[in-house]
Amino acid sequence: MEAAEPKHEFPVAFVAGGVIVLLMIGGAFLLTDYERTHAPAEKQLVVAEADKPYVPQIQIGGIEMSRASNMLGHELTYIAGTLTNAGNRTIKSIEVTVEFRDSLAQVVLRDKRRPFGHVMEPLPAGGSRDFVLTFESVPRDWNIQHPQFRVTGLELQ
Repeated sequence: MEAAEPKHEFPVAFVAGGVIVLLMIGGAFLLTDYERTHAPAEKQLVVAEADKPYVPQIQIGGIEMSRASNMLGHELTYIAGTLTNAGNRTIKSIEVTVEFRDSLAQVVLRDKRRPFGHVMEPLPAGGSRDFVLTFESVPRDWNIQHPQFRVTGLELQ
């Protein structure tokens, strides 16, 4: 009797798995590329002239800050607070400009943010909502004081 010779065939399951992985990677690439090129342009948010008198009715308070490092060693700065609508109208969307200053009171970082994202649940008159903003790269000469907030975009109902 002759001994059976071991087969050295390339496993079919390995090839099928490789093809499936390549198809998934290709599909993910096409999907993200499609979303990036076909996403609707983000509407720029400004404060209309008629809404400027309402801005003082928007209060930002309860600011708390913390810092942490991520796994790559980058320092992240978290700013948490509460936005209160003390007026009599509903806020549909809001954008704030956050300014970090140095020891000479000069602006070292100015960044526009939407505290509740681009699609937010309207904030009714008299309502409050907590928010958290994350900053990945605050300059080293920041004075470690609370940043200043200004409402620079507002859409009211």
